[in-house]
Amino acid sequence: MTGGTYDGGKGNLCANCHQVRNAKPEVKDGNIAITSARYGPHYGIPAPMLLGEGGLGVTGSPSPHYAVVENTCVTCHMGDERNHTYLPDVERCQACHTDAEDFDINGVQTEITAMVEELHTKFVDEKLLNPETDLWGIYDPATSTWSNPSANAPLTVPEAVANAMWNYKFVVYDLSMGAHNPAYTKTLLESALEAMK
Repeated sequence: MTGGTYDGGKGNLCANCHQVRNAKPEVKDGNIAITSARYGPHYGIPAPMLLGEGGLGVTGSPSPHYAVVENTCVTCHMGDERNHTYLPDVERCQACHTDAEDFDINGVQTEITAMVEELHTKFVDEKLLNPETDLWGIYDPATSTWSNPSANAPLTVPEAVANAMWNYKFVVYDLSMGAHNPAYTKTLLESALEAMK
């Protein structure tokens, strides 16, 4: 979707699958019709996050983790010991972040988590997001039910709101809460929060 070229050494194997996959939505008269409850990028999208691509309405740049870490994904998630849990280890981070005690380096994950929670609340308050399933829909207070958008009854929102919805899921589905690309993650969320004012 992004058109970018990922060149992350051994991490290229990982990047083959960990992509946005879904096409950018079509804008018509300044609005976007959300035709699926699963609107947004595919789950698990760290490759474009590392490149600083894949969000909507926001320009980013490659993360230092993409530019500096040899073999990208493999170095952090597998290491030399061929860790097949794929869980990162703080000791691997300490090669660059010598005083790191956890993954919340410089408080990035704390800040991003707070922004994600604020945005989640705004989407729930606006009746755009089902808080139980994290799926987009329309809430009917009279029946206390959620209906999922479909091609027959799309949820139509301004482009800025649709971009905010996409970018929220982009950050959440990256799973790193800012660790993969702190600057781009923050920019995506700031843009989304501004759109939801």
